[in-house]
Amino acid sequence: RKSTSSNCGKMGPKDAYLVLYNVACCLGWSAVAALSIPSVLSSFTTGDLSNVNNALASVYGLDGVAPILFWVQTAALLEIIHAAIGFVRSPVIVTFLQVSSRIAAIFAITHSPESQVQFGAGMMIISWSLAEIPRYAFYVAALITGDATKKTPFPLFWIRYSCFMILYPTGITGELTVFLAAAKDEVFLNSYGEQFSSLMY
Repeated sequence: RKSTSSNCGKMGPKDAYLVLYNVACCLGWSAVAALSIPSVLSSFTTGDLSNVNNALASVYGLDGVAPILFWVQTAALLEIIHAAIGFVRSPVIVTFLQVSSRIAAIFAITHSPESQVQFGAGMMIISWSLAEIPRYAFYVAALITGDATKKTPFPLFWIRYSCFMILYPTGITGELTVFLAAAKDEVFLNSYGEQFSSLMY
């Protein structure tokens, strides 16, 4: 995220750390997108919506997707700390709510086989990755240039603030399907024993 300090041509340790963090997250989400999107795109060429549905349902099971998704989204917990200690300007409560909802979805999809193999899982994963790549790239540009508006490349600025109109609704829809599928999945509900099944629900 954008640092609270101005960039006067010399990057301090805090900004250098934030650049590395945002670059790492951008690369992680790029890997998720690169692994996830091709199979879904190829399914559209068949003209059969059932193939698209099947492709989306298989995204989580593609080689490499699950572990990268887990770690790159879990890394976002650091953003709560960044906000809490003043590294970034983001409100702590808002950041906590945004990140925790994602972590809850990761927990659900990780522990629920049923949620992994329905179309919403792929929709969620692809929406997240396409939203996060420009977001983290935008933060990197803002940190390096010292200006999040005038010096950030306009295409990146436009993508950062325009794509969310599509990707946020599709991402949230995907999350809801994951939660709903997990709520009906006996494996998920009994993850910590039958005595906790009502709590998991």
